[in-house]
Amino acid sequence: MNQTEATQLVTVLNRAALVNAMEGQGAVWHMALTDVPYVTAKEVATSMIATRTSDQRWVTPGDVRAAVAAKRRARLADMPGVQVPQALDGDPAREIPWRRAFIETFADTGDAKAAEQAACELAGIEVPAPVVEAARKPPELTIAHGRQCTCGCLEKPVRASEGAPR
Repeated sequence: MNQTEATQLVTVLNRAALVNAMEGQGAVWHMALTDVPYVTAKEVATSMIATRTSDQRWVTPGDVRAAVAAKRRARLADMPGVQVPQALDGDPAREIPWRRAFIETFADTGDAKAAEQAACELAGIEVPAPVVEAARKPPELTIAHGRQCTCGCLEKPVRASEGAPR
C-alpha cells in the first residue's frame, strides 16, 4: 500500500471513530503497512467499521495487519487447484513466478480469474481458453447392459414429463 492509500484508510477509520487521526498519521500507517495490499486492507477496514463495538479499543496498524493475514489465509485455504498454462512449456524458471503471482493475487482478491490474468500478464502470455468438458449423460440414461445397445432403450421416454410409464 502506498502513502495515499494508507492516508485514505486512516481517514475512513477516523470517520468511523475507530482511529483518533492526527496530522502525519497516514505516513506512520504507511510505514507499518507498506507490504499489505490496499484492496484487502480496505475490505478489513469495512468489516471493522461494521462489526466493532464501542467497548473495543482503537484500531491500530497491527490490527489491520493481523486481520489482512487472517483473510488471506482463509482465501488460500479455499484456493482451487492451480493449472499452469502449457505456454510456459514446463520451464520452472517461468512457472515459479507464474505460480507466485497467481497465489498472491488470489490471496488478495479471492478471484481465480483475476489471479490467472495477473499471473499470465507477468509471464507475458495470453490467458488460456477455458477447458470445456463434455456433458455427462443423466444417470437415468446409463446403460446397464453394455455399450452396443440395440434394444432402443435410449430412444424411449425416461421421465414422466416425456410420457414414460410409471
